[in-house]
Amino acid sequence: MGGSKLNNGKTNDRAGTHPISSEDLKNLKSLIRELFENKVVRALRGENAAPSGVDETYIFVLMPYKEEWSDNIWEAIQMAVTSKGFVCERADNKAGTDVMQDIRAGISKARIVIADLTGGNPNVTYEAGICDALGKDMIFLAQDPETVPFDFRGVRLISYSHFGIKQLRDAICSRIDQIIKFDRSAKKLI
Repeated sequence: MGGSKLNNGKTNDRAGTHPISSEDLKNLKSLIRELFENKVVRALRGENAAPSGVDETYIFVLMPYKEEWSDNIWEAIQMAVTSKGFVCERADNKAGTDVMQDIRAGISKARIVIADLTGGNPNVTYEAGICDALGKDMIFLAQDPETVPFDFRGVRLISYSHFGIKQLRDAICSRIDQIIKFDRSAKKLI
């Protein structure tokens, strides 16, 4: 089994018999630091890390569509988002023929993305990863925090039950306000 060649010519295979050199590790750390710092600087300047074409009034929603509870939660999200002056959409409401293309377009266009992680849905998890890579502001929801994939357990999460629709709307509105307030504060620092 071959491996990838590093700058020093050593082969790094999956068995780990050829460790990464300290020079390669230093270069990798430097690259990660530079990428992180660029993302932070862009955020402080009020620039979005996502490609151009972001609609400042658009929120895209990632959630399971066919669950028994999803229509009620979708309605609560729409009410919260529109009450704050935003428009929201989810992929099943789009007219495209390629669902993933619609999702990528929605994510790229969105100012904020709301992701319902209830049940650890792998599609929502994957799509949330795309948002993270693009530096999108995210609002995470889940009925039961224990069902959320491990990697999301450290993020701010709005925990709700499908019986607490008003509380869910209020929490989403509050989180939108926090995101907007942070952006305005960051712009003042520049």
